Amino acid sequence: MLSTGVQFILAETRTQEAGAPLPPISSLGRARDSYLSAAASVRETIAFARIVASEQARSSASAAAGAYGQAQNSVDAVAGSEASGGFASATRVDQLDDEFDSADY
Repeated sequence: MLSTGVQFILAETRTQEAGAPLPPISSLGRARDSYLSAAASVRETIAFARIVASEQARSSASAAAGAYGQAQNSVDAVAGSEASGGFASATRVDQLDDEFDSADY
C-alpha cells in the first residue's frame, strides 16, 4: 500500500496529465526520430563490444595455445635429457623403486 503522500502526488500528476493538451504531431515525430537514433546507436555499441570481445577471446586462445606449445617443448626437452642418461631416467627410477621394495624394510 502506498503512503498518503505518494498517493496524493500520483493523484495530482494524473490530474495534470488529464488536463494537458496532446503535443503537436511534429513533436511526436521528433521524439520518434530521436528514439530510433538512440536505438541504432545502442545496437552499434553492442555490436562493437561483441567484436572487441571476440577479438580478445581469439587473442587469449592464441596466447594460451602458444604457452601450451612452449610448455610441451619444455616437457619434451626434459624427457629427452632424461632418456639420454639424466638422473631421473626411467631405468634409474625403477632401480630406486626396487631398493624400497626389498624385504629388509
